[in-house]
Amino acid sequence: VRGPATANRYMALLRHLYSVAIREWGLVDSNPLVKVRALKESNGRARILTDAELKLILGGLEIAEREDFRLIVKIALLTGCRRSNAEKLHWEHIDFKNQTVLFPDTKNNRPHVAPITAEMCTELKSYQVKMCAVAGPVFPSKAGSQNPYTDIKQVWRKFIKQHGLDGLRFHDLRHAVASYLVQQQVPLYSVGKLLGHRSLQSTQRYAHLGVSDMAAFVEQLGDRLKMINRQ
Repeated sequence: VRGPATANRYMALLRHLYSVAIREWGLVDSNPLVKVRALKESNGRARILTDAELKLILGGLEIAEREDFRLIVKIALLTGCRRSNAEKLHWEHIDFKNQTVLFPDTKNNRPHVAPITAEMCTELKSYQVKMCAVAGPVFPSKAGSQNPYTDIKQVWRKFIKQHGLDGLRFHDLRHAVASYLVQQQVPLYSVGKLLGHRSLQSTQRYAHLGVSDMAAFVEQLGDRLKMINRQ
């Protein structure tokens, strides 16, 4: 089931196609979507995690049995990536030298590169040695499989229930990353760049920014996560 926002995007695309068909191709005489009103879109749900909640998550990750789950959540906490992007990460997508990860297939249908901390690189390298892997999924569904681990929802539900965080969605980690970066006075355009937001303004005005411009911000975020966990 698609929501109002998706339906509106489809209608906008169809409206544009009809306009082109009328103006440039002469295939039709009128645009039937001109009088169709856009559906009302929800403002969305953006739960902002408190430091206390984040401490529970970080503490819980330290004792989590599954290392793949622990790393997936940590990657999400540093990059603000979506769950599916972290799950489907391949070793070929990790640049240890430049400390970046590539998410080739995002919601915006374009690849996105995000920096990670030196500490995260070290953890991933250690995990890679344990997995005896040089290519393929970082988090396979089972040892030796080329299929990525894509059933994290059940583990996540168990995790948040165990640590008194009922109702917390994995996607709320993305909101947490954005909120913490803004609180650290990171420029909004840099926050959007890190999270891979796609908008006309951000794409046109800030396309010149490189990943290196955000690396220091992510290191700051990593330091804050460690500080909260030690409190």
